[in-house]
Amino acid sequence: MARKGPGTDGPLQTALLESTSAATTRASEGQKIFSPIAAFLDKHRSQTTGLAPHLLRALTALSDDLASVAQRHFSAYISGLEQSTYATITQYAPVKSTPTTHSKAHVKKPMPLVKQPLPDNRLFVRLPADHAARKMEAYAIYSSLRSQLNSNSSALKEVQATKTGFALCPSSPEALLTLEAQKEIISAFFVNCQIERSSRWVSYRVTNVPRKVGQILDGQYSLIPVNPTLLSSEISETTRLKPISISETATSAANPDTLSSSWFVNFPEGTKLPLPIQLRLFGTITNARHLSKRTTVIQCTRCWKWHNARSCARPSRCRLCGSSEHTEQGHVNRCTALEPHQCPPRCIHCHGPHPADFPECLLRPKGNSKHTKAQQAEIRKSCAINLAKARTEGGCSTQLSIGTQETPMALDEMPTQPPTHEIISPFRSVTPPPRAPTEDPPITARAVRFTTPQSQNRFASLLEREL
Repeated sequence: MARKGPGTDGPLQTALLESTSAATTRASEGQKIFSPIAAFLDKHRSQTTGLAPHLLRALTALSDDLASVAQRHFSAYISGLEQSTYATITQYAPVKSTPTTHSKAHVKKPMPLVKQPLPDNRLFVRLPADHAARKMEAYAIYSSLRSQLNSNSSALKEVQATKTGFALCPSSPEALLTLEAQKEIISAFFVNCQIERSSRWVSYRVTNVPRKVGQILDGQYSLIPVNPTLLSSEISETTRLKPISISETATSAANPDTLSSSWFVNFPEGTKLPLPIQLRLFGTITNARHLSKRTTVIQCTRCWKWHNARSCARPSRCRLCGSSEHTEQGHVNRCTALEPHQCPPRCIHCHGPHPADFPECLLRPKGNSKHTKAQQAEIRKSCAINLAKARTEGGCSTQLSIGTQETPMALDEMPTQPPTHEIISPFRSVTPPPRAPTEDPPITARAVRFTTPQSQNRFASLLEREL
């Protein structure tokens, strides 16, 4: 078969021949450019064989780097691709037009959802202060009440002890309706109780309320004491608002001989009209102050830390001294003073002279504020000094060392020191005492220059020199 001439080749063969010719041309051009460089490097390396080993290693590393760079540029030149460098990229790269408006700047991040408090589905059993059930444990009430509910026992999940009695926790919102339907059984179980749902109140403190008011019945004048029923009707007539709960404050109830009393008055949360600052009740001007809601601080009654006692697995501690070896019922004085002496308590938190549940403790959590470690150390330092003073003023026969860190050992159980009149505290900066002198002073040579010369007549001394 006859071979076709160049003019009759197809497009693929033509493109292949053109690429081969161009590659051959660029290879010969690259040979002219890079060949002198390669020859120079090879010649220089061959003439430096007499160098020291460390110099030869440095030169070899440099030559290898230069050879690799030259090989990379040579290959790029033959293939027709320009070697990319930072200068070439910045020189020939197209400039991107920056948008006038930044869309990301106007994109607002979605606000985190505020976790709403769960509804309180508990059913409260209000008991008098002297009710026998208040002395029983919540689990005993739970197990006994479930046996009384029979087929509806699964509706009761838990029983919690509260300040006013107990709270019945349903297993579901539907179970709350089941427990409410069993109010008669629950009332017969507790006897003398009030059962109601949880409700949010708007609370006021009304002060300067007279303890007794006068009335005339059948022509006879008499004084009757003010009770919650009488006060509720008086407030309803004056403000047109019906209170849902009225109770006397603990301070007022503890001082019945005072001329006036103070009361907590609670209204439903939907009450729109607030009470005025001054109310005229029983012909007397009283003062009403709104009570804002405070964050409840939960304190464990087992270890006295700041968490719920139902989930506490720590060892029980004494409320008075913080010891884990006994509880408050087994607390005894380790002081050698005679009875009825009582050593002051020691707070497990601030180490001050008060129990662990003292409301005014300086390290008691308040809202979202937290003390730093340095602040805690300073508070414990001052409270420890106050505890030492309280022990001295209380007549404790031994002074106990006080630490700044919480330890499971109570203050009464710490090793004692001999009694002294000075308050011992590790936080006080102690200056080292001066070095005690030895019994016999060191023997040194006499310094004649420090002795006082006897007074002499200078003329007599001159005569002695002449003689």
